[in-house]
Amino acid sequence: MPRRKTHEEYVKEVAEINPDIEVVDRYINDNTKIKHRCKRDGYEWYAKPNHILQGRGCPKCCNHIPYTLESFKSALFVVNNAMEVIDEKYINNKTPILVKCKIDGYIWRTTPNALLKGANCPVCAGKTIYCVELNKIFNSIKSASDELGIWETSIINCLRGRWKYTIVPNTKEKLHWLYIEDMINI
Repeated sequence: MPRRKTHEEYVKEVAEINPDIEVVDRYINDNTKIKHRCKRDGYEWYAKPNHILQGRGCPKCCNHIPYTLESFKSALFVVNNAMEVIDEKYINNKTPILVKCKIDGYIWRTTPNALLKGANCPVCAGKTIYCVELNKIFNSIKSASDELGIWETSIINCLRGRWKYTIVPNTKEKLHWLYIEDMINI
């Protein structure tokens, strides 16, 4: 059985690999997270010692700080402002959270990662939409987005009435959108 690494040995290894990292907590083993501090900006975070010894550095310096609930909400608003986070707690980007679609009020659980990658409301995503100027029906917001090169959130903003139209990137053509159900009620 190999000899167990001491706290002093770990501190020495970290200093050799990345002199900008200070070990704050007592070393236990390679897989138990302990607190580290960046000597450049003072940022403190918990990391597994084996990750630090593999060369990982300060998450703030490399712009990889984990989201808080508020920072996630802000990031989501930029990607898809048609979603509202209902949960009061954010754990990480892989732990499902409760969200509500501002368009149709549908509530469901999904991962923050999926939302930040552009996942939409499962109800809205499957609705048939109509583009007035093209006189064309699309089976979903995604299919219209993919075919025309328009962001899904742009089409959603039009369907919600937040914007009057979307603009096709290459042609600068203005497009107006309706849900098929809305056309039937006109």
